[in-house]
Order: sequence, then structure tokens, then C-alpha cells
Amino acid sequence: MRPTNKKIIFVLGSLTYLVLALTALYFYKERTAYMDVAFRIFHILSEGKLAIQAGRFGEALTQWIPLLGAHFDLSIPQIARAYSVGIVGYYYVLFLICYFVLKQPKFSLLLVLSNVFIVSYTFWWMQIEFAQAIALSIVFMAWMTKEQKLKNFFSWKAIPLLLLFHTLFYFHPLLSIVLVFFICFFYLQQLHGIEAKLATALVVLLLAEYLVRWLFLGSSNYDSNAMKGLDNFSKRFPNYFDLPANHNFFEYCLTDYYLLPIALLLMLLLYWQAKRRRLFWLVFGFFFGYLLLVNVSNYKGMDQFHIESFYLPLSIFVLCPLVFNWFPSIKSTRGFALILASILLLRVYHIYQLHPNYAARVNYYENLITKVQTWEHQKVVLPKDAVPMDTLWQVWASAQEI
Repeated sequence: MRPTNKKIIFVLGSLTYLVLALTALYFYKERTAYMDVAFRIFHILSEGKLAIQAGRFGEALTQWIPLLGAHFDLSIPQIARAYSVGIVGYYYVLFLICYFVLKQPKFSLLLVLSNVFIVSYTFWWMQIEFAQAIALSIVFMAWMTKEQKLKNFFSWKAIPLLLLFHTLFYFHPLLSIVLVFFICFFYLQQLHGIEAKLATALVVLLLAEYLVRWLFLGSSNYDSNAMKGLDNFSKRFPNYFDLPANHNFFEYCLTDYYLLPIALLLMLLLYWQAKRRRLFWLVFGFFFGYLLLVNVSNYKGMDQFHIESFYLPLSIFVLCPLVFNWFPSIKSTRGFALILASILLLRVYHIYQLHPNYAARVNYYENLITKVQTWEHQKVVLPKDAVPMDTLWQVWASAQEI
């Protein structure tokens, strides 16, 4: 990669994270007085310890922020601001690690693009473990492609490798799919590739983690219930395509994820024309296979703010070819900068435009608090049909949000 393109990645990436951090600071209430986020903050502050759910201990990488704030007796608004900005800071730190420590600017580019490419509601539901896990897996693969050979891990490097891989495995159950794609993709790459022995070793590690979990640990109740959606493959057979979830996804691609089908079609065409058939079928198979997995498992569809987090790997399946095969083919530095800046600016603005939906939730709660304070009994329980569900969406965490 040209030195000028590397600088462009650093400058535009840093500016993107700066804008996202300022947005997170200004709208900290909208991001923290929100469902799981509020639930976790409440329990961290009331119990004085991390609020790890479903065994996903990778969350400790960001939950230390409110925990540290509680230790120093910061106010709740101060803790909420720090947590909201700190989540963006987590991604930026990983961006810097790829750029300066691992000296892999393409992975820095992959990271910042993955944080905005189809991200809409996920920015506002800020503690999504899957998004954090995907970002960390990008750093992991940046390290793997830097080392490239298995023999380079016959040293002290084996210890952080195992610790990081173990953390990734338990960060989110679906991350294994992303890891397998990464291993296959970078094994097939002419540049930034990994040798067959290292790819095989990573697959063996993944299988070993599954074996240990199956024999000794099992799945959490939350993950077990989520896995029941796989029964729909037998129940809905063979009607996998005319499903409400598929219709919803098509609509999302028109309104929110518009860059996704464009980039997918572009990369498939380029791979086919270049006769890189294995990469063509890899991207095609993972994209549509994973989309089928998510939409059949949730065939009735679910709220977009929820299902969007499940769609995040789709952007990885498209962005890897874009970053490692298409962007390097752009000869003009000015053209590269213009395309990248346009994508980042468009997506950041799209994220910002969603803030009224979350401001409405905050406004409702603040007005409710003001109203209740005038009542004789200031601790009240409201029936679900007495609140605007089109504003609140879900109310299971209302007590913590308030």
C-alpha cells in the first residue's frame, strides 16, 4: 500500500472515530439509558462488580469503564458519559493497534469500515457484544497475517495467541463463523495470507474450544434458547425464501444497508472476471449462507434494532474483498481518498439521523419522572398498555433505564 494511502486511512479513520465519539458524548443519555446498557450499568454500580451475561467475559474489555467510575465515586451522568465515549474509544484503540503496533493499515481500514458500513441502530445499542467481538477478531487476524507461519508461534507468542483466541470464542457464539471466514479468506489471499499449517492450527483450536465447551461447560440458557431457532430449518422446509425476515432484509437494504448489495455485486463481478473462483464462491457462500441462517432462525422477523447486530458479519464478508482486493487496485490517491471519505461521511451522517428515535425514549422517561414527582406515591408500576410502545420499543429494562 502506498504511504500516502496509509496516511489517508489514519487521518480519515481518526476523524471518523472523533465524530463518533463526539456524537456518543452529546447523546450519552440516548446510548446509556437503553435496555441492556442501562441494565448492566445499574448492576455494575449497585453490586460493585462486572455484569457479565451468558458467560461472554469479553465484555470486561469495556465494562471496566463504569466499574472504575463507581470506584472513584463519579456521578451517574459522568459514568454514563465515560461509558458512552469509552465504547467508541475501544474501537479506536483497536484501530491504533492495527496501525501502529501491528503495522497493518489495511486492517485498520477494515475495522473503521466495519464500524459504520451497515451500522445504524447498533451504534445506539452500544454494548452489543457481537460488534465488539468482531472488532477484536480483526486485530487477531491482523496479527495472524503479520506472523503468517505457524512456526512463529513456537515461542512465548503461543500464550497470548491462546488467551486471545479463547476470549474471542466466548465473546459471542456466532463469532466462530466470522473466524472461519477470516481463516479461509486469508489462506486464499496472495498477499496478507497465512500458510496452510497456521490455518489448520486455528481450525483445530476452534474445534478444541467447542469440544471443551460441550464436554465440561455447556451453553448458557440464553444461548440455548437462541439456538432453538435452528429448528425452523426443518419446520419451514423447503420454504426458506418467501419469509417475512427476507422481505424485511430487502427493505433494510433499500433504506439503511444500501452499500451492502452494491459492494457485494461489485466484488463478485471482479472475482469472476479475474477467474478467482475460490474467492468468488467463498464470499458468495458465506454471505448468502449466513443470511439464510439468520433469517430462517428468525423467520417471522424481529425489530431492526435487534436483528441488525446479527447482520454485522455480512459487512465483513463484503469488506474483506473490498479492502484487500479492490482498494489496492485504485491507482489514484485522490480517487482512493474521495471514495473512502464519501463512504465514511455518508454512513456517519446516516447514524446521526437516527437520534430522534432515541431522544424520544429519553424525553418520555424524563417527562414521566417529572410527572410522578408530583404524585403522592412516587414509586409506581404502570401497565404495559399505558405506555407508548412505538416509542419505547421494549420495556423489560424500564426500571433500570429510569
